[in-house]
Amino acid sequence: MKKIVYRGLALLGLACGVAVLASPGAAQRPRPPRFARPIIVDELKNKDRTSPWKVTVATDKDTYQIGEPVTVSVTSEQAGYLYLINVGSDNSMAVLFPNNYQSNNEIQAGQKVSVPDPSDGQFRLRVGEPAGKEVILALVFKDKPQTLDPKDYARSGRASKKRATPIKPFTLKKLVVEGMGGNPNAVQTPPPGQENQVSVQKEQQQLQQQNQQQFEQKQKEWATGRVEFTTVAGKVPPAEKDKTQQEKGRK
Repeated sequence: MKKIVYRGLALLGLACGVAVLASPGAAQRPRPPRFARPIIVDELKNKDRTSPWKVTVATDKDTYQIGEPVTVSVTSEQAGYLYLINVGSDNSMAVLFPNNYQSNNEIQAGQKVSVPDPSDGQFRLRVGEPAGKEVILALVFKDKPQTLDPKDYARSGRASKKRATPIKPFTLKKLVVEGMGGNPNAVQTPPPGQENQVSVQKEQQQLQQQNQQQFEQKQKEWATGRVEFTTVAGKVPPAEKDKTQQEKGRK
């Protein structure tokens, strides 16, 4: 069976093409400046401290070389609908789960969810350039949210099977606002150049003022978790890495 490899530039699973190495003596193009991490990502880190139930996220290693395969595992103490979002070292974002091969994101309490599914060898996640710090966010909602419909992240077609779906911080904000009991469709698009300044503090304060009791109840209906890991330069040839994995499987 043909294996589909998810590749990316800073994103696990985002197929942005294969990097082209410059020939000796060729002029090196300067890398564009990196953007600051979206504010909402750090706000969700604070949210972890008061999550109503525990969501454990783990990767099979703490440090990866470019090209190495990655497995992400998630376990939630309560049942719900799971979304995994990768924040790359350049702070771009993509949805890792649900995906084209794992379209059902409804999970049970205590169920261990692995991405990719170890029983399905159709695709893998591989670390992409550039090297640096990466974050994987897990969000579990008791009720199925309108934002981030799984159908949008499990598309058919040859191209989509090789791609995770990129999202903007604005979309993540809509998902969080909906989780807090707000109207995701009322969230305003940020002005150009301020995409990574997206924050939910204003909406949180408004919802608390409108109905504190309802806000507190909604906060009990979704939980978050996260894991951070490091990627380093030094590409691993896919053929060698596949061979290593096969040898491990025979032990």
